[in-house]
Amino acid sequence: MKKQLVSFRDFLATGVLGPVSLDMRLIEVAQALGSPDGWNIDEGDPIPVYWFFGKLEISFDSTAPHSMHWFQIEEASQLEGEFEPLTKQLKMSLDGFSGATRPSEFLAASLWDPTQASVYYAALSDDILLKHLCWRHPDSFPGRHIFHRQSRRDGVFE
Repeated sequence: MKKQLVSFRDFLATGVLGPVSLDMRLIEVAQALGSPDGWNIDEGDPIPVYWFFGKLEISFDSTAPHSMHWFQIEEASQLEGEFEPLTKQLKMSLDGFSGATRPSEFLAASLWDPTQASVYYAALSDDILLKHLCWRHPDSFPGRHIFHRQSRRDGVFE
């Protein structure tokens, strides 16, 4: 893969992150991104089906052809600066967003059709979890979720 710069804003709006999309299988991700930085394997799974490339994490079905379940940017609260390297060949432009971006700022960014977006929140340990469902895969994926955590102790949640 040649070096590629992808847009966080485009990912949020479309659910596609450069060469990575929900309709891919494990072998296609390996061809597009190369070997992962690491993976988790569950007992009984014949191959590792949870891969990570820096902050990019991808979950696959345990049965062939190992279709993608979902992918996410983990530890988004730590995003800062102008770019986030995901692999040696793939870098993500943060497009003005960061780990400090408030949920209201994401919602005000005009990335999604407001008639197609839903927002849910719940208590999660010492945090509040905000779940934003904003995109649906037509076949099997129930939706792309954007998660925001805000510590209850901070007292700032929008």
